[in-house]
Amino acid sequence: ITDIMMPDENGLDFIKYIRDNKFTRNLPIIVLSAKISEEDKIEGYNAGADAYVTKPFNADFLQTLTARLLQRKNADKDYYRSYESAVTLEGGMEISNEGKLFFDNIRKYISDNLEDESKLSPAGLAEATGVDIRTLYRRFKKYTPYTPSEFVKKCRYAYGANLILTTDLTIQEIIYRIGMNNKTVFYADFKKIYGMTPKEYRNSKQQAPCVCLQRHL
Repeated sequence: ITDIMMPDENGLDFIKYIRDNKFTRNLPIIVLSAKISEEDKIEGYNAGADAYVTKPFNADFLQTLTARLLQRKNADKDYYRSYESAVTLEGGMEISNEGKLFFDNIRKYISDNLEDESKLSPAGLAEATGVDIRTLYRRFKKYTPYTPSEFVKKCRYAYGANLILTTDLTIQEIIYRIGMNNKTVFYADFKKIYGMTPKEYRNSKQQAPCVCLQRHL
């Protein structure tokens, strides 16, 4: 619950900070303000508020609104963890929307940090997703046949395959781009995964890049 007019930081900036922080972005937010114009309310909702209450206000109404927002948040959490919200991944494995969101974030983090090996360690992945190492391994075991390190490797090669098909970068440049430096290892692993050398893969043009990424991730 936040006001808009405050001494140091105004409420709109505070709301944006809450929404931009991965650990707090899903918190329900209520604005409680003496700014009562329609423009003020629109600005509050655009910043990310879930509700906008004007002063003077009724305490019972505020308490009821707070309870309803918390109830809705808990209901959403239960739903996204439930069987009803499961989506089917390629290969027949079911994963909840909560799990899908977790792995979408993992994939993005990996693609953003391919050249920094330290950030792609299990400890780095755990820190980036706000969980401890044990929880990270449990989630991987629940939703994938891979360990965190194996998953990072799969992502590296899928990203490399995408670059092979969609850019004119040399194979050596692509190897560096995905955070590797051993050409022999890259060629051996690539052929094991895709059944052909990187050059043959580029020449074949048989698979769309997005299909390739989804098949191997």
